[in-house]
Amino acid sequence: HLKDHPDGRMNSHEFCILFHKLRKESPEIVEGLSESVFKALGVEEHDVRSISLNEFLMIYALTSRGDLTKRLEY
Repeated sequence: HLKDHPDGRMNSHEFCILFHKLRKESPEIVEGLSESVFKALGVEEHDVRSISLNEFLMIYALTSRGDLTKRLEY
């Protein structure tokens, strides 16, 4: 939401909240995914840096179920 993220970026806590709203996974699964994503992107857990909305959408699409080609096109 632009009001919550006017710069289009989010930290790991915000990532978990949005991801959980979109996909009703358990908090443990979402937190584990968040840790993995931020680590893979070079953003350490204690770091205050954030990821972009584009990165979030790419992660969301790639971790969704269904045909890989369709997910990548999305």
